[in-house]
Amino acid sequence: MAHRKRFWNRLALTVSLLGLSPVPARAQDFYKEKFVRFIVGQAAGGGYDTYTRTIARHMIKHIPGNPAVTVENMTGAGSLVAANYLYNNTKPDGLTIGNWNSALVLNQALGDPNVKFNARNFGWLGAPTKSVPVCLIMGFTGLKSFDEILKSGKTIKMGGTGPGSHSLDMPLMLNKMTGAKFNVVSGYQGTAQIRLALQRREVEGLCTNWDSVLAPQRD
Repeated sequence: MAHRKRFWNRLALTVSLLGLSPVPARAQDFYKEKFVRFIVGQAAGGGYDTYTRTIARHMIKHIPGNPAVTVENMTGAGSLVAANYLYNNTKPDGLTIGNWNSALVLNQALGDPNVKFNARNFGWLGAPTKSVPVCLIMGFTGLKSFDEILKSGKTIKMGGTGPGSHSLDMPLMLNKMTGAKFNVVSGYQGTAQIRLALQRREVEGLCTNWDSVLAPQRD
């Protein structure tokens, strides 16, 4: 794994320097007629998917050799499936980039046996946004503030993906810290599916990143 770590660190450095220095001919030769594969840990139509497709569309213009690009959605367990796959089933050759829930690093630190990666050995290229967690509930509940939620004593059904995600962990934390009664309906493949569930009134709320709320919106 030491080799993996050294390579990915070089990749991060190379990406950051592309616009600052001449591109070596060997880099052009390496990427020519290749595919750069982006793996998204959430379903199509959500914030993670929107960020990744936007980044892929622009980033590929700055990679020497004009490689093609493909974006693949790999859902499951709050993007843990994608993170495990990226670590264990792809070559560290500069052709695969993942976008998954980095909160899963905490799961590793806490000894979650389902985490099959060592976060220290990933090459961290960056993040598309600064995460600001928020919880939202639908207007049809008749509740307009967190105080009203607590005073009502109602059980609020929240859509969730999997452990390590804001959609599951935050409601459970609020239950313990405040006495709220959030019931998480987990198993959705991403925020896009949860938004549809909200519209169908299958669930009544969602905890996520504020940028994930804004990303799919159109001016």
